[in-house]
Amino acid sequence: MPKFAAPVAHGETLSNNVDPWFATGDVASSSNIEEHGNAEDDFHHMVYDAFCPSKNDRHRNETEFAYENVGDVPNNNAQSFYDLLRALTIPLGPASNNQTLLGWLSYMLHTKAKNNISGVGYNEIIHGYKKLLSPEDQQKVPSNFYEAKKFMKSLGLGYVKIDACVNNYFLYYGDEAKSLTACPVGGEPRYKRCNSAQTGKKDRPRNSLWYLPIIPRLQRLYMSHKTAEHMTWHLKCRVDLEILIHPAQSNAWKHFDAVHPSFAADLRNVWVGLATDRFNPWDHSSRSYSCWPVFIIVYNLPPEMHM
Repeated sequence: MPKFAAPVAHGETLSNNVDPWFATGDVASSSNIEEHGNAEDDFHHMVYDAFCPSKNDRHRNETEFAYENVGDVPNNNAQSFYDLLRALTIPLGPASNNQTLLGWLSYMLHTKAKNNISGVGYNEIIHGYKKLLSPEDQQKVPSNFYEAKKFMKSLGLGYVKIDACVNNYFLYYGDEAKSLTACPVGGEPRYKRCNSAQTGKKDRPRNSLWYLPIIPRLQRLYMSHKTAEHMTWHLKCRVDLEILIHPAQSNAWKHFDAVHPSFAADLRNVWVGLATDRFNPWDHSSRSYSCWPVFIIVYNLPPEMHM
């Protein structure tokens, strides 16, 4: 079972009177995940958690964050924070029931993903929705899916696209591989040639690996005060139950703890599993196209979250 050492900063709020690892109620048989509070307040916490300000800044008025008052021009990370914080306070008018831009945009992107709406379909919905808004509010809303993704990119969980051999023998990764035009193992060309003089298009890679960096995603689990608490659930579930509800109760997990006691001593360290399998995304056996997704499962989390 792969393992990752705990980060230095986790986002938990510590108390002198409460053990931070057992601050919640009985969660032996269930994580009891509940949603509390106002949605707008949740978005405030999401922005603050993502950019890790001090806890004393959490209740400051939004207008106090104008960088003109700080005296220094913000770096890219700070400017992204200001942009998101500003979006948090931008109302979209009566047609949106005074919804803020960030809240509405998060809902729309979530709805698109949940219902498998195409990019073209999303753009048509946005086009119709903007007709309900005043000309002033229309300028606030991203006009299409590309602009919406570009805006939300400030949250920081991107991906890396790496060229790969068409036969999956080799990844064109690293400085030495940048200049290669053919696979050093099988000799297959790296690119699908385009007549750039006529079409104006660049040569395209014949195969690509889409990599979602794991470290930023593990860090994000500790940057939110809600998910940071769930990251210690694997210990809280260890009670003598007749039914196995979590891998932490298994003999394999306990054996791993015995072999690596220093790792097991810190509850914030990350236990992960890896799963992969080849499948055809269109479910047609006659098509040769297939892909190999690789899933990283964080076993610190409750069962309903880690899967």
